[in-house]
Amino acid sequence: PGTGGANVQFVVVSTDAPARIAQVADALVQEAVKSGMFFYADSNLKFDQAQAYIDVDRDKAAALGVSMAQIGADLGSLLGGIYISKVGLKKTLLPLCLCLNVPNAVYLYFCLAYPTSYTLIATAISVEKFFWGMGVVGLSIYMMQQIAPGPYRTAHYTFASALMGLNMMLTGMISGKVEEWLGYRSFFIVVLLMAIPSILVTLAAPFNVNTEETKA
Repeated sequence: PGTGGANVQFVVVSTDAPARIAQVADALVQEAVKSGMFFYADSNLKFDQAQAYIDVDRDKAAALGVSMAQIGADLGSLLGGIYISKVGLKKTLLPLCLCLNVPNAVYLYFCLAYPTSYTLIATAISVEKFFWGMGVVGLSIYMMQQIAPGPYRTAHYTFASALMGLNMMLTGMISGKVEEWLGYRSFFIVVLLMAIPSILVTLAAPFNVNTEETKA
């Protein structure tokens, strides 16, 4: 206190919202000035942001039989869940639907550019797996939140999952013949065009459960 005394510092630690912490810090400064006991009062507000670093040991992953593409898909699923948790399913469903089509765009690029760089190919495959993993989370959580709720939650989710698997099986059965008929380049162009109905369905998807209150 006073001009000749030692400096006085107050440290405010909280998990509250940054805006609220700033209000409290400003209020402390104002009270200090009003008291007349301090020659100078100021706020030095800093926020500690949570940070995470992922270091993948390629040798250990290879020894366990885990590919970098699979790691990318798992990371995508993890971040997709966090994204939905922060923003809400209704706002994220369309972006996640678009993420599911990134692999088709990547393979169309392969057909057009015929890259020979191992690094470029490996990076592109990891990217497409990442976005696929991120996008499929949106479908899974939609089934859990919008289809499964009710007295027979497990049965509803199982039925929806079976329909998803049936669709993947049927399209996989005819995709080879379609590719032979069209060729790889035209095939992936058609696949991208076939994504339009899924985008329209996503835009019209009903939300009977308030996902703002029941986030992932």
